Amino acid sequence: IFIQFVQLSLGGAAWGMAIGWLGVLWLRRVFNDPEVETSITFVCAWMAFYVGEHWLHVSGILSVVFCGLVFGANAAAISPEVEENVHHVWENLAFLANTLIFFLSGVIVIRAVAFNDQIHAEDFGHLIVLYIGVHIARALTIGTVYPIVKNSGYGLSMKDAIVLWFGGLRGAIGLALALLTVLRSDIDERLRALILFHTAGIVFLTLLVNGTLAAYLLRFLGLDRLSTSAEIIFSRAITHLRRESDLLVSSMKYDKHYAGADWANLKKFLPNYTQLQERYEKLHRFGRKPEPESSSQMDKPLNASG
Repeated sequence: IFIQFVQLSLGGAAWGMAIGWLGVLWLRRVFNDPEVETSITFVCAWMAFYVGEHWLHVSGILSVVFCGLVFGANAAAISPEVEENVHHVWENLAFLANTLIFFLSGVIVIRAVAFNDQIHAEDFGHLIVLYIGVHIARALTIGTVYPIVKNSGYGLSMKDAIVLWFGGLRGAIGLALALLTVLRSDIDERLRALILFHTAGIVFLTLLVNGTLAAYLLRFLGLDRLSTSAEIIFSRAITHLRRESDLLVSSMKYDKHYAGADWANLKKFLPNYTQLQERYEKLHRFGRKPEPESSSQMDKPLNASG
């Protein structure tokens, strides 16, 4: 089992990276050709999965993931004019694939529960225990590598680590791996149903529980607040916009081309910067208030002399 695990995981990662580098080298020989460059990324993804899964007997899903990581790290290989086109194509493909995976998972799970009698009542209790166990395992994993990640690269704060732990399994990769077991005739039918049921159940619970509580966790940890520098920049931007607006209106009043303008009515169509500031402070009422300008200074009208 250990050898098979190493073959599937490390072999899939190695094959995906190899295909990814092959695609990067291929892309560097093409310039500003949307059809060719988009096709290269598509062919590499297909080869990573199909060849890895059916010929090399490694994890096709992991191969595609690591192939994508190599492409992401070498995004400059794609022509600047083509990058947006490739992004839109893969964005649509990802949406369709996610929809299809979730749809197929739902259909197969319902069939296993309602028609094939493969899922029993106690399996729902096991799902709750497994859901808790997955969080414990993730906490142990993150806690083990936290000292290394904290002091490398951009670093990782304890608050970020908590959010990383709370993120949970919510995507299509886990479901895709579970769906692959359904095609394995050498695995017991009930075991296949249990793998997909538990995977889909954990995805559902993380979307329902973790997804619902994520905003409250971010607010509790203070990660929804802007940094002091960002607050200062916003406050100064509001002050600058108000000053420039008042200067422009004041100069237009002395322009003969606008002699007949209704300035009182014009002011109704100008942005209300005070109201914008209040909305900003209300949005970030759990964070720190901008400090560079007092409320009295912000509300004071600016004249042409600035």
